[in-house]
Amino acid sequence: MKTYKNLYKKLADIEFIKNSIKDAARHKTKRKAVAKVLDDLDRYSADLQKMLLDGAFKPTKVPTMVRWDSCSKKYREINPPVFYPDQCVHWVLINLTKDIFMKGMYRWNCGNVPGRGTSCGVVYVKKVLEKYPKKTKYCLYMDIHHYYQSIDHDKLIGMLKRKISDKKITDLFEKIIKSNDDGLPLGNYTSQWLANFYLQEFDHLMKEKWGADFYCRNVDDMVVIGSNKRKLHRIRKNVQKYLAGLGLELKPNYQVYRVDVRGIDYLGCRFYHDHTSMRKRNYLKLTRNARKARNEQSILGEVKFHTACGLISRNGIIKQCNHHEIFKNNIGDKLMGECKKSVIKESKKNSINLCERKGET
Repeated sequence: MKTYKNLYKKLADIEFIKNSIKDAARHKTKRKAVAKVLDDLDRYSADLQKMLLDGAFKPTKVPTMVRWDSCSKKYREINPPVFYPDQCVHWVLINLTKDIFMKGMYRWNCGNVPGRGTSCGVVYVKKVLEKYPKKTKYCLYMDIHHYYQSIDHDKLIGMLKRKISDKKITDLFEKIIKSNDDGLPLGNYTSQWLANFYLQEFDHLMKEKWGADFYCRNVDDMVVIGSNKRKLHRIRKNVQKYLAGLGLELKPNYQVYRVDVRGIDYLGCRFYHDHTSMRKRNYLKLTRNARKARNEQSILGEVKFHTACGLISRNGIIKQCNHHEIFKNNIGDKLMGECKKSVIKESKKNSINLCERKGET
């Protein structure tokens, strides 16, 4: 396995630090803590560089917050880090190592990966069902129990050290990982990359050793599609055994079933061989979102930014499904045009504010 070293030298480039801070600040420029750093970017970049080169960074302890996740219908414990220095350090670290993580990543791992959102997984599942109907009779659905909280610190750090031979980088990762008592904290930018990296070898075993014909993973949600039910059960047993070695546990609600009978309920859609439909709860959210956007347009003369973003996002799901009539009946080209205007207007406003902070005209 190829290892990588001398990554820490990049920190001598102050522009790299500045760009990482700007990346961390994206979509947060209105927050006071973020604006304070951007207003004096040169000083904060120099201080952060010195902190990293001297090895003086120590993760800030933050209280755990409990938030309701409307998508999964459950409460989640999150630990949102402070912007400076923690979030900035996380972005510096990931910008240093992102290409390394991407090189060994399975192509159809579509969770928390730039350019591979849920639409990437939707396209893959649709394609294999339509192209290989005889090879995709059955589906195995699996989910890992409390994935982030169950990741073993020592095993993860060992994997990083085998991949990255730059001790300063691995020590920095170790500080961030071990700042949390159990597993990886939800809220850290590093957590989503490390969570994918933890199952990198698992993805390759699934395809190359266990013989999964068609396999897609979205963080801890997995589907394996094949023509033989017994083979899928054998794969499931291999998965359980391997995950146990990583300190992980497969949820007991795994399922093996015929695709034509139930369809594959995954990534917000329900897939069949001849069509793809939207989940019922997503359709209800879409209709409410569209109603709210129409009301804002009629009363305020424009659609609010957050409402527009939500509707544009849900329209992306419609495009992946066989639901052209839903777009026509609930949204329409005129309302979608107003949503896009709202997003463009907000983007221009943020660009102007950022230029003013940097003293540009």
